[in-house]
Amino acid sequence: MINAALTNTPALDDMEALIAAASQQLTGENTVDDDELLQQLRWMLTLPLSSTADDTRPSCKS
Repeated sequence: MINAALTNTPALDDMEALIAAASQQLTGENTVDDDELLQQLRWMLTLPLSSTADDTRPSCKS
């Protein structure tokens, strides 16, 4: 790629969810609940539902 450019308002018609996610990352606003995040981590790491945040921490580091 020789040239590239970013615009403030790209042509993302009917993609409000994508725009919201991108702006959330840029502003650093966190709308994910801690319990929801822990639930997703348990699922991704195939940990038991009874796992606590401290139980998931070692699995995230490896």
